[in-house]
Amino acid sequence: PNTMASGNPVNVWTEINSNYRVQMTSKKGGRILGTYHIPMNPTGASNILMAIQPWYSTNGGTTKTMLNQGGPSGSRLTGSQAWFRSSNGYDANDMQNHVVHFGYTHSATTTLTWGFYFRSEGSNTTYFCQSNGNSSLWGWTAPLYMELREVEVA
Repeated sequence: PNTMASGNPVNVWTEINSNYRVQMTSKKGGRILGTYHIPMNPTGASNILMAIQPWYSTNGGTTKTMLNQGGPSGSRLTGSQAWFRSSNGYDANDMQNHVVHFGYTHSATTTLTWGFYFRSEGSNTTYFCQSNGNSSLWGWTAPLYMELREVEVA
């Protein structure tokens, strides 16, 4: 999807936009491998810790289950999240492209909806699929890329 959205979820997991979802019907009840490429612009973020967390749903996104694939002992949150930190303040024309890989073993041949949560531990507005504007001089837009594959487990 190329839906432009923004959010400022401080210390809370938030789905930025329901268009950032994808559905897949399992054919064999095997392992689902996912990759998300998420273009974003955390305008004004200076040394702020942020995270992306994949989730799945068995009812179209009404109830979301965060993937929990473990983490290091003593970690703040156990899960599949991709933590990142901005090194300096981002201008309106800066972009980051975050890549998140995950896996999930699904034992049924049903349809699952997939998406991601985002959170920030500091006050800044983060723009998704855009650079806080789109001008011919410096702005940019980019779509989210979300890919799911099912691999049969022997």
